[in-house]
Amino acid sequence: MLISNTGVKMSNGIGAETVTAHYAAARFALVEISSHCALNRSLKGLQLEAKSLCRSLKDFIVLFHEKCCM
Repeated sequence: MLISNTGVKMSNGIGAETVTAHYAAARFALVEISSHCALNRSLKGLQLEAKSLCRSLKDFIVLFHEKCCM
């Protein structure tokens, strides 16, 4: 699996468009939530939220890789 700044591309092409769309949506949500946190929460709250979102995004990528590439 190759992760680029435009999304996720599967080496075998299976489900690449779907995964790319979901990944792009997840990235957009991360930016929106981070912006909201920066405006409405303390730095500590933002850091905790960012750590949680990063773990969730990693889990998301692993799950799609398992479903689409294996």
